[in-house]
Amino acid sequence: MTVEPCAFTEDAEFVWLQVGPKKTPTIIWELPTVGFAGAEGRICAPKRVQYRIVPAHSNKPEPGNKQEISVPGLGDVELTGEYLDYMPALRVRPEEPLDPQKNEFRIVSPVLIRGNEVVFNLGGSDSTDSGDPDAALMIYFPGEGRYLISTVPFEGAVDGKVELGQIKFRLEGQNYVLLTAMPTTRSEHIWVAHDPRYKLSQHMEGASDSRDMFMVRSLSRLLEEQIHH
Repeated sequence: MTVEPCAFTEDAEFVWLQVGPKKTPTIIWELPTVGFAGAEGRICAPKRVQYRIVPAHSNKPEPGNKQEISVPGLGDVELTGEYLDYMPALRVRPEEPLDPQKNEFRIVSPVLIRGNEVVFNLGGSDSTDSGDPDAALMIYFPGEGRYLISTVPFEGAVDGKVELGQIKFRLEGQNYVLLTAMPTTRSEHIWVAHDPRYKLSQHMEGASDSRDMFMVRSLSRLLEEQIHH
């Protein structure tokens, strides 16, 4: 299930909240706004997703009150919410502590530097895996292929060091630093491998080789021939 809150404009009358299965989410309710000036646009709709909007009059809960609603393909869901007067670093986890939890691997707005060159800057996005002892980060960037950064050793990987908001490693004769907006893991060491010939479209259904992406999942899942996200 996905829950996607959306920022809205200062003069918007309602803010929409979508809840539902990832592939077929449903915009199920709307809440009156309270003068918060957010990002442009009222509905934050990911690309290539089909929406079915339930009539607005069917779900208009009061802010702060619990509301039970029926989501097609999911069943009854009870929701509560509150308005924030700022955009948190992690939109769906506004009370996330600075320190990562046990077995948590968290990547927020990653920037990869090789020597004195910025390889890529993926600011404004994040991915977290909680509970997997073999959590790993996969970054795909056009022209660079795939980087795998794992909290456990794996075949072909080199050792790296974790510091506050930084992951440092030496790969292919060059020094790398991965900068992140929040601390990533409690581990002091990570393991890294790079496949410059990696084509995302060959391993992930519907993916494009011309678009960057990153995700944190268990290492065993990321090493599979076909990756499901």
